[in-house]
Amino acid sequence: MSLLQRIEVYQKADHKHPAFRPKGLMNSDVERSATKVAPSTAGLTERSAEASGQERPGPPPAREARFRPARFLFPGFPAEREAEFKEHYNRTSAPIAWLAALLAGCLYTPFYFWDHLVSEQFARWTLTVRVAVCAWVLGILLINRTSFARHLQALMGSIIVIGGVGVVAIIFILGFWGMLDGIGGVMLVLMFNFGFLRLLFVPSVLCGLVVCVAYNVANVIAGSVGQSFLAAGVGDSLLIVNDFFLVSALVSGASVTYLLERLFRSQFLGERELAAEREALAQKHQADGRYLDWLSQLAAFLRHEVRQPVAQITSSMELISLAQGQDDRVRPYVANASLAVQQVYNLIERASLATDAEAFVRQGTPLLIDLGRLLADLVQNYQQSYSGVRISFMNAATAEVRAHPALVEEAVGNLLANAISYARDDSAIRVGLELDGRSATVMVCNEGPLLEGDMEAMFKPFASTRAGPFSEHQGLGLYLVRLIAERHGGTAALANVADGSGVQASITLPLANYGSSTQR
Repeated sequence: MSLLQRIEVYQKADHKHPAFRPKGLMNSDVERSATKVAPSTAGLTERSAEASGQERPGPPPAREARFRPARFLFPGFPAEREAEFKEHYNRTSAPIAWLAALLAGCLYTPFYFWDHLVSEQFARWTLTVRVAVCAWVLGILLINRTSFARHLQALMGSIIVIGGVGVVAIIFILGFWGMLDGIGGVMLVLMFNFGFLRLLFVPSVLCGLVVCVAYNVANVIAGSVGQSFLAAGVGDSLLIVNDFFLVSALVSGASVTYLLERLFRSQFLGERELAAEREALAQKHQADGRYLDWLSQLAAFLRHEVRQPVAQITSSMELISLAQGQDDRVRPYVANASLAVQQVYNLIERASLATDAEAFVRQGTPLLIDLGRLLADLVQNYQQSYSGVRISFMNAATAEVRAHPALVEEAVGNLLANAISYARDDSAIRVGLELDGRSATVMVCNEGPLLEGDMEAMFKPFASTRAGPFSEHQGLGLYLVRLIAERHGGTAALANVADGSGVQASITLPLANYGSSTQR
């Protein structure tokens, strides 16, 4: 089996053969062997238990399915991601919630002047409530960042509950006018509950319900002692209106919080899936890189190690041929052996050249060059080197591209060499440069035999009508052209000329001006 055939078998076998496995790719075999051993070990344990008369251990008891509100409210969200989502949400929301809590504390104290306007008699009692609530908020703000983020929902919920009950207590203390005008304070608490303090849907709804219920309880108690508008004979209509506003704020705020939480959960899943895909791509890229490095090292190793044995075998064959003299029976076998040895050496040489070509293309540094001038100089050099070939160059305009000059010369030179080798006698090679506003296309046309079959296959390594075990052509010219074009963000193509006179090969590179304007 030849070297290329062995590499092909290795690729189809998904790197399963240990002799052809690079370092770093051995874990899969260990994992597969572990999965094979595990069932047999389990079966052995069951048989030993039966032989000893013991009862076989049954499956572990299923855990009781606890009711989780998130599962009911967000059925499409994976249950195993719930704790991770809450931790991520609290961590990212902690700075915003901290600033919102600071704002709430700053607003809570200045409203003491409203208390003075409503009832100067009871203002000192309301000041005590406000100071106590602000002290609670300040204590929460002084908690270290880690604990603050970990317990964010509970801490913000406590601020809402204590602040909301405090507002209700203040308007209860202020009496009739407090209960009448204090509905705005309760609405402000609900606004912080559903908007600023970053509470999730379930905690925000529970805290909002506590505040609304506390307001109605305070109103009922105030009515029994003659402080509310019910006792003053204003009627039930004002209470209904206030409750309507509260319920409307509760429902609308809960709806917004629910939609936002759904959005946050979707974004969280998208980020996790994207991170998993990036990690998988990085691992695949790393594995591919190790595989390519291993192939390069293998080719270089074989090239170095095989050269000396091939030389020894070749010299031995020559000595055997000289020793046998004119024996016609031995001469064909010696000739076949020599050809086989040369074939092996050529195959290894071609594999080594392929890996060297890839390394040669990767190490190039792009520069700003005039493609038209480069082509003119290159065509002139070929005209001087191939005196029996007519090469014409048609330049449309100046074309500035960002590329490595040596690589571009190598690519166009390969196209010219192919065109010259396949051209008919006394025919001309036409080289053209065309621009379309975004890219520059170099075209090399000859008059000669047409291509048959898949054009794309000609750009694969060792794919050539002239490449063979004993040929000087390695089948890497077009493969190198494609590598260079893709290295610079371009393409390479082959096609038969429309009139059937020959073949046109082209390489397209993006213009430097178009690439820079696109980036801006």
